[in-house]
Amino acid sequence: MTKESKNEWFWVGGKHACIEIIKNKERKIKQIICTSEFGQKNKINANFKIVSKEVINNCFNDNNFSHQGVAVLVKKKNIQSIKNLDLNNKEIKTILILDQVSDQRNIGSIIRNCLAFKVDCIIIDKRFLKQNSHLLLKSASGAFEKQKIVETSNIKNDIKVLKKKNFWIYGLEVNSKEYLDEIKIPDKIAFVIGSEGYGLKKTVSNILDNKIKIRINEDIESLNVSNAVASLLTLVNYKRKFS
Repeated sequence: MTKESKNEWFWVGGKHACIEIIKNKERKIKQIICTSEFGQKNKINANFKIVSKEVINNCFNDNNFSHQGVAVLVKKKNIQSIKNLDLNNKEIKTILILDQVSDQRNIGSIIRNCLAFKVDCIIIDKRFLKQNSHLLLKSASGAFEKQKIVETSNIKNDIKVLKKKNFWIYGLEVNSKEYLDEIKIPDKIAFVIGSEGYGLKKTVSNILDNKIKIRINEDIESLNVSNAVASLLTLVNYKRKFS
């Protein structure tokens, strides 16, 4: 593999992640490989090579990774910044911002949740958006190809941009005294989600319009971050529909 390939090209595994990449006409793909069993069960409308499971195993430096018999050698997507997001568009009403969320499985699951609940955009710190993570892409289960994502090097600045466009900025904070189910959902809202270990950065927390938490059983302190996002978005959609 050339130096360029090491930097630009990487293997993705997992049925849904690979199939959605293949269907995405904007994706640059160098090679598709799969087992004969996968090829028989799944129709792939592209050129692919039948290989053994062991060959696919060797594509990933992770003995525990379940590639499901398929892998695609793909180039990174061009992820844009908030400057390229049309915030004057009235259809953009719900934005999710990830502050210090670093676990690639969680980020992938959150991307999947956001697509499921029709979040208009996710803003992710570029340090933690690792496109070449096979864990992120498999956890996203194909949603990475469909969900609008922008990357940022300064979440605080992006929040200021959103405020100027009349977005209310709410942070999910376990120590908040106000519950999500108690508030009225503004027409344009952005939710900031902190990491499980560190929560929200103080500089980010200080510029929020409000902090809220999800009502859960008092016998447990908190939810996994991706589960918290799913719960949050479920309630937001419900309140918007019936409020």
